[in-house]
Amino acid sequence: MTLSKTVLWIDDDIKRMAPSLIEALEWQDLYVARAHSVEDALKMFAEMKDRLDLIIMDILMPPGSLSRSETDRGRRTGLVLLRKFSEISGSVPPVIVLTVVRDKHVKKRALEMGVAYYLTKPCRPSKLRSVAQKFLCK
Repeated sequence: MTLSKTVLWIDDDIKRMAPSLIEALEWQDLYVARAHSVEDALKMFAEMKDRLDLIIMDILMPPGSLSRSETDRGRRTGLVLLRKFSEISGSVPPVIVLTVVRDKHVKKRALEMGVAYYLTKPCRPSKLRSVAQKFLCK
């Protein structure tokens, strides 16, 4: 059976998220690939870029191989990843940010960089599913 939609979920703490949040995206014909680090995210994006339908990512992650100053000591790692994705592939699928970062300047910058939707944690599973479906059911 071939799954029709592919999501890349990038979060260094995905294992500790509420199972119901992760399950919110596990519906029929949807494959959710999970990246737990910057390195995993860059590798998986490069490998999957032509078949990705959606990216869900945190902004606040350890910088890994990225420069600590470039990521503002990890506080903007997700934004740097977005730029790296654009460098790897001129076309990036819709991105939903799911983060604890509530700073309006970070949110504004993310939206200026092309983030399609900005959600803050904690997030209701029904909200995440509803937002994801807007981009996956087109």
